[in-house]
Amino acid sequence: MRELLEQLLHSAPFQLFLATIVLWNRNAIWQWIKGLRLPPGPPRRPFTKNLHQIPRSYPWLTYSDWAKQYGPVFSFGLFNKTTIVLNSAKSVNDLLEHKASIYSDRPVRWMGGELAGRKKTIFFMSSQVPEFKEYRRLLQSGLNPRASKSYRPIQIQEVQVLLRGLLETPQDFVSHIRRNAVAVVLKVAYGYQVVGHDDPLVVALENGMKQLGVLYAPGRFLVENFPILRFLPEWFPGAGFKRLARTIGETMSHLEDQPLEWAKRAIASGNFVESFTSKYLRQEDGSLVSDEKLNEWIKWTAEGIFVGGGDTTVSALTSFFYLMVTHPHIQERAQAEIDQVVQGRLPNLDDLPMLPYIKALIKEVLRWAPVAPLGLPHGTVQDSTYDGYYIPKNATVVSNIWALMHDEESYPNPSVFDPERHMGPNPQPDPLKFAFGFGRRSCPGAHFAEMAMFLNITNILAVFKLLKPLDKDGKEEDPKLEWLSGPTLSLKKLKGQANVSLYTSSPTGRRSPNCAIKLDNLVKVISSSKGKLALLAALYYGVIWNRRAIWLWWKGLRLPPGPARQFIIGNKNHLPKKFAWLEFTSWSKTYGPIQSFEVLNKTTILLSSAKAVTDLLELRSINYSGRSDMWMARLAGRGKSLVLMDSDHPLFKKYRGLVQSGLSSKATKTYRPIQTEAAQVLLKGLLDTPQEFRQHIRRNAVAIILKATYGYTMAGTDDPMIKVIEDGLRHSGPINVPGKFLVETIPILRFLPEWFPGAGFKRFAKEVKRLMDPIQNVPFDWAVKNIASGDYVHSYCSNLLNVENGKILNDAASQDAIKWTCSALYIGGGDTVVSALSTFIFLMCLHPDAQKKAQAEIDKAAPHRLPTLDDLDSLPYIVAIIKETVRYGTVVPLGLPHKATADDVYEGYFIPKGATVIPNIWAITHDEDLYPEPFKFDPGRHLGSKPQPDPFKFIFGYGRRVCPGAHFAQMSLFLNAMSILAVFDILKPLDKDGAEYEPKEDWQSGFMLHLNPFDCRIVPRSPDHLNYLENN
Repeated sequence: MRELLEQLLHSAPFQLFLATIVLWNRNAIWQWIKGLRLPPGPPRRPFTKNLHQIPRSYPWLTYSDWAKQYGPVFSFGLFNKTTIVLNSAKSVNDLLEHKASIYSDRPVRWMGGELAGRKKTIFFMSSQVPEFKEYRRLLQSGLNPRASKSYRPIQIQEVQVLLRGLLETPQDFVSHIRRNAVAVVLKVAYGYQVVGHDDPLVVALENGMKQLGVLYAPGRFLVENFPILRFLPEWFPGAGFKRLARTIGETMSHLEDQPLEWAKRAIASGNFVESFTSKYLRQEDGSLVSDEKLNEWIKWTAEGIFVGGGDTTVSALTSFFYLMVTHPHIQERAQAEIDQVVQGRLPNLDDLPMLPYIKALIKEVLRWAPVAPLGLPHGTVQDSTYDGYYIPKNATVVSNIWALMHDEESYPNPSVFDPERHMGPNPQPDPLKFAFGFGRRSCPGAHFAEMAMFLNITNILAVFKLLKPLDKDGKEEDPKLEWLSGPTLSLKKLKGQANVSLYTSSPTGRRSPNCAIKLDNLVKVISSSKGKLALLAALYYGVIWNRRAIWLWWKGLRLPPGPARQFIIGNKNHLPKKFAWLEFTSWSKTYGPIQSFEVLNKTTILLSSAKAVTDLLELRSINYSGRSDMWMARLAGRGKSLVLMDSDHPLFKKYRGLVQSGLSSKATKTYRPIQTEAAQVLLKGLLDTPQEFRQHIRRNAVAIILKATYGYTMAGTDDPMIKVIEDGLRHSGPINVPGKFLVETIPILRFLPEWFPGAGFKRFAKEVKRLMDPIQNVPFDWAVKNIASGDYVHSYCSNLLNVENGKILNDAASQDAIKWTCSALYIGGGDTVVSALSTFIFLMCLHPDAQKKAQAEIDKAAPHRLPTLDDLDSLPYIVAIIKETVRYGTVVPLGLPHKATADDVYEGYFIPKGATVIPNIWAITHDEDLYPEPFKFDPGRHLGSKPQPDPFKFIFGYGRRVCPGAHFAQMSLFLNAMSILAVFDILKPLDKDGAEYEPKEDWQSGFMLHLNPFDCRIVPRSPDHLNYLENN
């Protein structure tokens, strides 16, 4: 027996079998070795695992039953594939939302993906595919709430067609619903007008979608679990799945090309309806974009709108019909609310805020009958753990939305249809958070779908009563509730009545096609018989130099207007040497809120209105979050500065993540004792030497930043650390001024040696580097030394450095990242506070009435003590004063320049890739339309029921480049300002005769807005007020 066993162990077939078993179960063996365990689930069989238990229909119900047995997170296996099912709102939010970077992938679908040639379908595309971000960006920009407003006429027109269809043939209401859903998405996606229920394109597309659904049926095809089978030739026995996938894929590709080609023909002819496709494929001159890549992207994203928008709307509206038929009292209450608001007309989307019961009804429809009970499966891109369970890389993660919507803890009596559960002071969880996907895979068209549902439901209820069907004896009978099993939840054939209630006709709204803009251009070429070679050479280089302008002319595009350009140098001679924001504001009055200028061959776009800044830098931040190549800053060794770093830099996300974690609203609360201590030192300095208030303000700003960042406590105004920082910052300003150095426009000049004539800019950059390097090195080295010794104060730096036995454990790269982000905190936060606080003292000196009113408010909110940040809610006038201070004396008049990372068109103007985009914040904060009498200091403009725009929205950056330390800087400003006013009066200075005079408003020109030195008197309000300081 022993010999036989040894022969078996040494036999090749047995060893091959054993190796196959080990290889097949390698994940389970690895988990056993590591002591890991998958979430619980039904017992698995060898090899096939849970294949025998996978439900063929209504899987969400089976999964809900399993959740009661195995818990809200369970798993099952199918051959060698692991599936995790999430059945609670907590697990869905924890994984799909908060860990979206791990759980935003899609499981590989071989039949519906590669084999059918449909890997680029947005809903099933892997998040790791390069095109995914571009496809999602296109859908988000085309279907966001702002863009969706342009499609409202389409929705209104089609809902009126739906009402007329219900009036004429109410028994076909399901067909009318389906036609409405398809008509809206086809018109929005392509501008295609559906002509009826039997429109050939609609019929073909719906048949194709049914065929396509076969390919996505889970567990139907063995190739999904044994991907190696995809390499079988089609003629091979058992490879019929490949022929099926190819046939369906080719059919769908042909069908999906039809509406796109139809849209292109309509756009080219000028007879088109504005749509998602026309938005991206039509150029200003009416011609089509020829870029093949963009055409491909639009094809797949437009297809995504059709696939994602059609069936979901049909599902929701059929469920709505059933629920209204079976709940007549709810229907009557909804109609009463509509009648009260619309009073004899059809409702529209502007009525939404006044129809709370309708909003609750729609939420309850989506909760009671979730459109996609299991959503679309997610995939994991790396191993993860949750609640002690192991979730492996490449696992399929399914969100059981049905279970979430019918969870008795979240929704008591979940089977009862009750809209009131979403009303009142304590509404139950909003089902809209679950109905449209999660994390980075949430539906971009969610808002559009919600608006479509609201418009359809309110109009149907305004016109019709939905009644129970009649049996053969003419008596009402309850319709039978029977669901179809599929990716979307649909009712089987439903009988009902649609009786006319009040309104049988409605106005028809049509959208006129846009008129093509024709530009007449005239080109004259002059030549002579002499110097033809020189002329040709000049013409050649002229074409090369002006290739962008020629291309724009050829395409019928135009840059935003601006001063006339000179040959080669562009607007070099027009650029102001000082106070650039004032000159640019003057340009905006001549050329409009969006202007452009060029220096040599570099384009700069100026944004001088809140609308333009918001539209581009906020709503299109994905395209405008870059930084222009600031070569002087790089030559000065500032390439790793977070403030100047391009968003495409491999370190940008890491640096920004560090700063955001250290300066979040929650984190900055831990620095409040530092701010409070620094404010009290500031008050003591103002008491002792009030004439040196500028130095005290600067010391305060530096002290807060140094202590919060490094844990360093300043010894006084002559602390050596101050000199290190101020020497660097004093010389760094010029390198950030746009257009000041020629190397910014002609980057090749950076290769000149320092000794070369005209290369003085390199020597200047070298000197700036010598002075700037200590800013990040000296305080950081001090902090590292003290943190390693254990003798340190809690700070941003100490939070990030890991120490063990007196040694820093962070590697060199991590330490370098911490060092650069530390320096960014001072550079980004110190000077802004100095600028704003100096302006505050100047303005209080000039406006004693405002000062007295603020002091009275402080005395009331904080009697007999110094105010704290906890008092801020009781000090609205103080808040208004600070807002008006930063508006009146805009801290950063031009902000930091952004960069366009792709070509774009805005308000008919072309913004080229690589263009520098500068927000003129001064122009915005002094815009008469936003702030009447903008040169008047008036804190009252920020109070009352209709305050003017909050200037803090403009001064701390935009989009992905917004300042992470904005909240920290604001709190420092508030605390210092109200502490000063609590103790001191700020009075006008005295001349040699002892008479008061007003200090002159005299600004310095630079990157930051600072007042030139001015005089004032800072004196204690009274001995009692002085006691506040002494008591502290």
